[in-house]
Amino acid sequence: MDIRQLHYFLVLCEEMNYTRAAQRLFLSRQALRQSISALEAELCGPLFLSAHHRLSLTDRGVSLQRHAAPVVEQFQQMQAALHAEIQSAQPVRIGISVSLVPDYLPGLETQLDKFRQQYPHIEMRFRLLDNDAVADGVEQGELDAGLVMDLGCAAPVLARTTLRADPACLLVPRGHPFWEKESVPLAELRNQRVLLPSLRQDLFAPLWEACARAGFAPNAEIGPSFYQAYYLVQEQLCTCLTRYEPGARRELDRVRDVLLEDLPPLCVSLLQRRDHASAYIDLLRSYLMEVLGGAASLPPRRGRSAKPFYNLPVLSSAAAKPAVVHPAPGTQLPFEGGHNFRELGGYEADEGKHIKWGQIYRGIPTWKLTGSCWTVWACASSSICAARPKLPRRPTTCRTARGWCASAASASRTAKRWTFRPKTVRTC
Repeated sequence: MDIRQLHYFLVLCEEMNYTRAAQRLFLSRQALRQSISALEAELCGPLFLSAHHRLSLTDRGVSLQRHAAPVVEQFQQMQAALHAEIQSAQPVRIGISVSLVPDYLPGLETQLDKFRQQYPHIEMRFRLLDNDAVADGVEQGELDAGLVMDLGCAAPVLARTTLRADPACLLVPRGHPFWEKESVPLAELRNQRVLLPSLRQDLFAPLWEACARAGFAPNAEIGPSFYQAYYLVQEQLCTCLTRYEPGARRELDRVRDVLLEDLPPLCVSLLQRRDHASAYIDLLRSYLMEVLGGAASLPPRRGRSAKPFYNLPVLSSAAAKPAVVHPAPGTQLPFEGGHNFRELGGYEADEGKHIKWGQIYRGIPTWKLTGSCWTVWACASSSICAARPKLPRRPTTCRTARGWCASAASASRTAKRWTFRPKTVRTC
């Protein structure tokens, strides 16, 4: 027996009618009968008698009503008090380091949204701050908890929980002295400019202590977010401390990871004052340890060959995959019945970025394509732009790419939309 069954029983005692009691409880009549039958089976006797379409309590039912009423009332009072306490409670203030999002934990926002949906009664306010500002806010009581990046240590006043740990490495650009190395000892950081997510002595104490033992102080600067540090590394030929992601070097990669020896793992930690206890923080800690503890929680970051400039990573838990071989920029692509189809991927644009692979330039009408080459071209292209000297460019939406038809032989134009239909050939 449970509180729910006792509540159903007391409502039926008040109504003395299954239909009215079921309507009051928002149940079906059959569900209410099954609950009362289960209660009677547990108590080894009937609780109600039915005579002339009327219900009456048995002696056992009267006894249960006398004992159940104060129990259910006390439980409902406790529920009301707890809900009032939750509604009047101050929101939980959580600081998140910009060093973690969107690069280190790109799925963090989604996971926090799921936590809010799972516990809608907990009001949480998240603030995106610098790594040091998060630790300072927790230490000074301005934040209830904070997510930071550290090397496995924190100030004595702070209690920390490791949510994730990865090998520490240096992000080095092409042309740097470390570019050809797989790993470097910590002593080689002498006279090297290093971007760190934090300059607090407590969060990165192992780094400062190891450099002090080697007889030098690191030339460290703050690199608040990964993407800011990523561009500074390439522009100024400096290095950046980050997590290690093994992967194959690609021709167009501009940075790579070099393991840093004699350094503990780089950690994602939840900080909280030792004198501040909160059940909500404990609940959030357990949730984050579950969803962030596995390697699968980290989607790719850099190294994807489709976008050489904006690189994405290879997961540290996955084996290195061979690089995709692309044709040289400007290579003429073979299409049956057509010519001057060229791969533009890899060309450098005016602003220094590179055109992504898969961008194709054509210089002939598409109706010259024959056989399966037309179907491949139509299905692979989400849009086709045909330009004439005296006419504006008109984008053509390919229905085949959306899966609306199995094949197409040519394009025709309607008043509002371009559609692909067999056996018709028209150009703009």
